[in-house]
Amino acid sequence: MKDREAEHPALEILITSDEESGLVGAQKLEKNFLSGTVLLNLDSETEGVFTIGCAGGMDINLVFPIKREKVPEGFVIRKFSIGGLEGGHSGIEIDAGKANANVLLLRAIRKFNLAVPELRVGELNGGLTHNAIPREASAILAGPKSRLGTIRSALDEFSSAIIEEFGDIEKNFFAKLEEASPPRMGLITPAYQARLIDALRLIPHGVKTKYLNNVDSSMNFAVLRDKEETVEVLANRRSSRLSPGADFSDIVAGLARIYGGSYSTGNHYPGWEPNENSDVLKRSRRIWNELFGTKCGVELTHAGLECGAIGERFPGLDMISFGPTILQPHSPDERMHIPSVGRIRLFLRELLGSYRSYNQGKTQ
Repeated sequence: MKDREAEHPALEILITSDEESGLVGAQKLEKNFLSGTVLLNLDSETEGVFTIGCAGGMDINLVFPIKREKVPEGFVIRKFSIGGLEGGHSGIEIDAGKANANVLLLRAIRKFNLAVPELRVGELNGGLTHNAIPREASAILAGPKSRLGTIRSALDEFSSAIIEEFGDIEKNFFAKLEEASPPRMGLITPAYQARLIDALRLIPHGVKTKYLNNVDSSMNFAVLRDKEETVEVLANRRSSRLSPGADFSDIVAGLARIYGGSYSTGNHYPGWEPNENSDVLKRSRRIWNELFGTKCGVELTHAGLECGAIGERFPGLDMISFGPTILQPHSPDERMHIPSVGRIRLFLRELLGSYRSYNQGKTQ
């Protein structure tokens, strides 16, 4: 916009809000708001790779009822924490083999409960947002003081197993028990606790189906929270095709019914069907090769992109997505490769220049 020497057709610059929380701004665009016919989306994360399609998805809310009671006499309270995990983007990194803190938390609780049947659960807490693989999770546990040694032995066995399974990726994983105050809301009663842990252990996480060697449908067990009378789960389901996604949702809804919980959906965002014969893709391939002497890559991403929402509202748009290299998005280690910013800017300028007499001044 500031480059006075750049040649290009008339442009529409669309800046949306709340993309990370569910493509909210893009999904509220009004009819006839845009007049252009070509969309260049600056939201992909690998320099030299053009995205031509993406997954759609939705948030899934599960609520399980519980009852609580006071801490029994002679029980001691401990906080059990899992942390140090890599985390990351729940779409593009869902097949990277990273551990999910919520899944590990429940797996550990089940192991402790098998070793010490009297073990009780007070509070459950894990994850932060729908589109990030959880890095941390914790629970308040209570049990007889005489059985603490048994629980610690179970914790050592659990930690060794996780290191063996995920050690190549999760190099900073830890699991620990610490002294803690009694839970404010009390402990979940034994009958409700047994059913709850069964239900939570069955919530899917990871890749469900693949199509043409790409991730087709997946789920992220994203957030775990408890209240006085309920335990609530936020999951995010993604799918490139409608039918596998709908089937996955039906499975999770059935799980909620079996265990006496409720199922509802939140943010929905549509997918973006690829067009390998698009004019903008042909231009992009040619210009990238001319500028840098290398062939570009082309991908379908399992992440959600605003192209799906915008394309649904404005059918017929010729769309492509690209951007500078970004590593470990949706984690505290997110970072951008600075030299790639300049190359992407140069490419964008040349791509826009190729449209300078486009359709006698129509905007893009």
